[in-house]
Amino acid sequence: MYFLLKSRKTSVRILRTFLLTAVFVFSSAAESKTDEVQIVIDFGVRISIASKILGESRNLYVNVPDGYSKTDKRYPVLYVLDGGNHFNHSVVATQYLQKLDRIPELIIVAIPNNEGTRYRDLSLEKENFILFIKNEVMSYVDKSYLTTGRNTLFGSSSAGSFTIDLLSSEPELFENYIASSPFLNTNNSEIYKKFLKTIDEQAQEKSLYFSLTGQAEEGKGRTNSVNQFVDLLTEKPPKKLDWRYEFLANQAHRTTPYISMFNGLTHVFNSYQAPSLSNYKEYISFGGVQGIDMHYKRRAKIYGTDQYTPESTLLNVASMLLSDGQAETSLQIYINLTVQFPESAQSFSGMGNAYDDIKQYEKSILAHKKAINLADKMDTDWQDLFQNRLDKVNEKVSLLNKN
Repeated sequence: MYFLLKSRKTSVRILRTFLLTAVFVFSSAAESKTDEVQIVIDFGVRISIASKILGESRNLYVNVPDGYSKTDKRYPVLYVLDGGNHFNHSVVATQYLQKLDRIPELIIVAIPNNEGTRYRDLSLEKENFILFIKNEVMSYVDKSYLTTGRNTLFGSSSAGSFTIDLLSSEPELFENYIASSPFLNTNNSEIYKKFLKTIDEQAQEKSLYFSLTGQAEEGKGRTNSVNQFVDLLTEKPPKKLDWRYEFLANQAHRTTPYISMFNGLTHVFNSYQAPSLSNYKEYISFGGVQGIDMHYKRRAKIYGTDQYTPESTLLNVASMLLSDGQAETSLQIYINLTVQFPESAQSFSGMGNAYDDIKQYEKSILAHKKAINLADKMDTDWQDLFQNRLDKVNEKVSLLNKN
């Protein structure tokens, strides 16, 4: 259950408690004793809004990034429908993906249902619910929090259908849409025609991810409606819609939201992620280092991040190129990295590998020695790796001298 603490006007903390059982073993008595301790995890705050549009009080669950109160940075917002079911796992998913640098830090705003209002809000009186989201929820969030104006909407099942319908009817509200197991119970061709008309008229490209599992779980009607919609998008995709459909095998209708949250966020924020280049051909097609630099400049304009290419990205690219037989191109990247990051042991070690590959062993040894000197405060695993690379080059030189 939720434990509510520290009431502040219309907001309270949302906490989740877990039970930890610690086992202590006393060798002298040859017996064990357990001690149970509650672990409390803070998911965010609950805020109450007196909605004039709906004529009732509605709650919002809000989670902000770590350090939010200590910065003036602005953040994109993820809005989550059926918030009572999907708030907790959306927080977990976003935090994990942020640590992997797959998505930017987000403010999460979950909209839970009042008892007995779900069908009304998503179907019978959905126009009022749209107005509530647009004029009361989003207006409140933008006034109360540091937002960028870039918004993502997540919905599952009937809320997934609502999400796709909202993309077709009012695409200006959100940039990104994630729909898990939607039932497209209106005419698919009519939704598609709306897509062609409304989305392609937008100044910026929209992004859509939607998913479904097997027909035994979803039902024939839902499966057919989604498949028909996929066919329409495949035959003639809207020019300004970056869409992806994913069939989630071996899932239940109620488990698809969890996977769709991870995969959907990864898709709709693909412009945030580091370039994924697996070979030299893809590297050239992307525009080489210049193309990578342009990617991060575009990302900075969209998300307010640093415009400079991270060292980690270039290290990965240089390593890939070396593995793909492009030692000279790889070496040039490593040389530039050692100039840009003169205290980077990884850059010098990579340069040593590149020199080794083109049989310039003296330069390779110097680079590896430099890496070892710079790694004195790094984990021993790194130090061992750099030493092992140096030892292998020394062994090659020793064999050459013997011959």
